[in-house]
Amino acid sequence: MREIERVSIIGLGAIGAAFAAEARVPEGTLRVIAGGARGEKLRRDGMEINGRRRRFTVVDPSETVEPADLLIIAVKFGQLAQAIEDSRNHVGDDTVILSVLNGISSEEVVGRAFGREKLLYSYCVGTDAMNNGDSRTYSAVYTIPFGEAKNTPGAYSENVLRVQRFFERANIKHEIPEDMLKSMWWKFMMNMGVNQSLAVTRQPYRALQHKGRVYALARDTMLEAVAVAQREGIALEPEDAERAFAVIGTISPDGKPSTLQDIEAKRPTEIEIFSGDLLRLAEKHGMSLPVNEVLYRAIKGIEQEYTATE
Repeated sequence: MREIERVSIIGLGAIGAAFAAEARVPEGTLRVIAGGARGEKLRRDGMEINGRRRRFTVVDPSETVEPADLLIIAVKFGQLAQAIEDSRNHVGDDTVILSVLNGISSEEVVGRAFGREKLLYSYCVGTDAMNNGDSRTYSAVYTIPFGEAKNTPGAYSENVLRVQRFFERANIKHEIPEDMLKSMWWKFMMNMGVNQSLAVTRQPYRALQHKGRVYALARDTMLEAVAVAQREGIALEPEDAERAFAVIGTISPDGKPSTLQDIEAKRPTEIEIFSGDLLRLAEKHGMSLPVNEVLYRAIKGIEQEYTATE
């Protein structure tokens, strides 16, 4: 079995920066893909992560390099098409790809570009990482669940085993769920409640760490996602929402989810891959999702307010 040695990552946002900082790998084996002024700045200044200036091997997308054994895509969904093009020189016959984006859409897009056989399902959970301009902070180190759609202990695919062995060596927290599609939908469900409820109420995670009105809003949003998942053949149950709140209870009460960070920075949000995707699936099944519909319209309205003044 070919071991994973060379790792390329595209996207040094909250998740990508935390991975690059936490991975225990030999010097020079982790490459950050970044071009233009962004790449020049990273080469010159590095990045401040948790108060420490970190420097990485930065590779321009146009540069011809040895293909990565592992490519990690950690951009926002709106940047995915460009990230795919910028990563092409890093993908070879034996490259394994993890797309740790939010939502349940990116794997299909990446699989069409590079071949579905190279891709494992994956996501991140349990982090309170924050983008602060040119710096990144976090107190909780995330876990990366990953794998094929189904993973039988003792009979993992070769690509799953390769990533597992690398994560163990690099000291990256990870899980290999037996039912990866259910696990993906569980995170998707959590994003429905957490990102949207805190974005519209402009509150940090502490608002969900007690059973108040924001908690109730988030839970109602998640339960609508559970109903759609069941129509899609995914075995989510209402009890899975409580497991999501248990995770939220472990992270910094002052942290903020990505959608709220985007709104505060007046950036486009990922609402289309949250309630946007969920509402489109619900329409296919003839379902009404009143809570997600209101949250979708509210966040689109907030976006329109600040983009109209630019």
